[in-house]
Amino acid sequence: MSTTLLTATNKTLKTALAYLRSWQVEAKQSFSLGKAVALVTATAVNQQQTISIGSGTPTSGAFELTAEGTVLSIAFDDTAAEVQTKLEAVFGVGNVVCSSGPLPGTSVVVTFQGEFAGLYVTPMVVGTSSLSAGTPACAITRTNVPYYRLVAWNPATITDPTAALSVSATGSGGSFTATVHIITYTWSNAQGETRAARPTVLALTSGQQIRVAAINAAGTPDDATYLNVYVDGILAKKIAVSTPGTGGNVAQTDIADYDTANAFVAPPDTNTAYTATNGAHKLLGFLNKAVSTDWKGGVFHSTAATGTIQMGGIQDADVVVGGIVNQANLVGISGYETIVLSQLNAKILSGTIAGGDAEIAFGPYGGDL
Repeated sequence: MSTTLLTATNKTLKTALAYLRSWQVEAKQSFSLGKAVALVTATAVNQQQTISIGSGTPTSGAFELTAEGTVLSIAFDDTAAEVQTKLEAVFGVGNVVCSSGPLPGTSVVVTFQGEFAGLYVTPMVVGTSSLSAGTPACAITRTNVPYYRLVAWNPATITDPTAALSVSATGSGGSFTATVHIITYTWSNAQGETRAARPTVLALTSGQQIRVAAINAAGTPDDATYLNVYVDGILAKKIAVSTPGTGGNVAQTDIADYDTANAFVAPPDTNTAYTATNGAHKLLGFLNKAVSTDWKGGVFHSTAATGTIQMGGIQDADVVVGGIVNQANLVGISGYETIVLSQLNAKILSGTIAGGDAEIAFGPYGGDL
């Protein structure tokens, strides 16, 4: 038996080990090389599908139900327990539980659990029916949330604000110069920040403060956590949104001076205020392999990215996030340049983003590179 030694600085070794991280992925997914992925941090939710018979009450017969390619026969009066037994032959004992019923008067609710907990399950399909009356149906009635698995990230953003901020001069004790000031604002959340709204002009006399009028729920984006007020192109105040989400609002706020913690921060050029999808609140990076997953989320096919630096012993089943990827291969996020370079602490190894020829290196955790 031979022993191979890896000699590297601590920093380089840390980067190399990062490539070996294997992640769990949502079931029944196909991701291309360079696809943006996020880690689901919301509580897992098991998918539910509901089997029903509508538009009539049968007294005899059965109908076909195809589950993962297997055709089952569901009787017109099957109980939840009977349907469960049939589905367990496909999904396995402990992986599915049926409730409510019996048919035809009461729908049977199918909940996937066990090995399918939190995972996407292909909708079961109703086929040929010999029911004496009624129309059978099956549909997803509760969407899954795959906790701590990767999902493709194609997030929407908080819409860039357009209306000018309602501001006025007030009081005393302010430290702004007695002159005309240009004021604008953005919205932000944990992911990033929108671009600035059109500016408004406000004249201040010596000692006056800037009063930002309250913004009601209708004027506050559901996904925003802060209103950021910029005075003369510099961030002056971050105002927290009260109870972010539907019904969130911004209270009237007086600004006496620039917040020193935000000194010299200018409005962003790119909207990075992405909103979560499927509970995916943490951008993890971009895939260094093309990945497809089976019905339990296992990776059954992947290919190495061209030009990727890899270490010996990496299996195809590893989902590699990070490494070295060409700009042309990064997909899934509009304005990804800002996300990659800031939130993932990436580095441009060659070329320029503006030129479209950048070769970018980043790790699964910001700062690994």
